[in-house]
Amino acid sequence: IEQLDPSNPFALPSTLPYALPDFSRIADEHYEPAIRAGMAQELVEIEAIATHSEPATVANTLDAFELSGQVLSRALTVFYNTLSSDARPMLEDIDERLAPELARHHDEIYMNAALYQRFTELQDNIAADENVSAEVRYALQEVLKDFVRSGITLNDEDKATLRGLNEKITALESAF
Repeated sequence: IEQLDPSNPFALPSTLPYALPDFSRIADEHYEPAIRAGMAQELVEIEAIATHSEPATVANTLDAFELSGQVLSRALTVFYNTLSSDARPMLEDIDERLAPELARHHDEIYMNAALYQRFTELQDNIAADENVSAEVRYALQEVLKDFVRSGITLNDEDKATLRGLNEKITALESAF
């Protein structure tokens, strides 16, 4: 997987209060490597969840999914906030370049049949467990809904069409 230089300010969580980004250390050239490395790292984490050998539990499936992609999340949160408030040409170029890749990345996660199966297995595993909170059940329901809305139940041909449309839409949104 693509490794992020440890000197990149997105490589580790911020030590500032509330984990606020340290803008004194962030430069435009930090975004793209962090986003690319974050996508690669998240896919490795997703694959580990989807292929976990133990039965699906809240901890090894739902919690692990919620914790995946932290580098990507850190980088994108700051990137999109900076882009919306100070749309410099370099940031706009990064956005245009990465938008289709981010769409593909989203589709790789939410059209991952093994991962979806893992979540449906979890749903089955906790169905009769009275110790599972309403919050956990709701979170699982929302994740499953996100999979369906992202096209997991489509046939392969329709998934391919949707993937192409998602890439095209994000590229056009970014260019606009």
